Amino acid sequence: MYPKEMKKTPVIIGVIISLVCIVLTLVSQPSFYSSLLEYVFIILGIYMIYNLYVVLLAYRRKRPTALVNLIAIMVFFAAVVNDVFASLNFIESLPFVTIGFFFYVLIQSINLSREFALKLNEAEDLSFDLKKLNLSLDEKIKDRTEELYQKNEELERLTLLDGLTGIYN
Repeated sequence: MYPKEMKKTPVIIGVIISLVCIVLTLVSQPSFYSSLLEYVFIILGIYMIYNLYVVLLAYRRKRPTALVNLIAIMVFFAAVVNDVFASLNFIESLPFVTIGFFFYVLIQSINLSREFALKLNEAEDLSFDLKKLNLSLDEKIKDRTEELYQKNEELERLTLLDGLTGIYN
């Protein structure tokens, strides 16, 4: 959503790490990939902090929807931290990631629908301006055609009459 604030390299690295984790989960024994869970949590934490930084930067630069995204990310971040601490037995708590993720997706849906509505209004305005421009072009063409017709009549008259005496040639 904020390409000027987010760099491509961290996104690509995150996708690669995610794919590796998915493949390891699918092809290895639970005892193996559950032992990697703490490292995955660390990587997840780094990426969540990076996302938070990007949205904060977007908010500082007054990007549209940045404030709402910041609130949604903070809620999701809090839910993830809660569940990580609960899975590491630091606290006893219900899992909140699903609720946090639902809230985040809901906010993103609202943002996307709002952005779509704004773009639709912008397209309608541009279409109206284009129609108005086409009408004005039609009028200009009509005026220029009339002017050309009058100039052609003047030229025809000048070829038939002597310019000095006004008598037919």
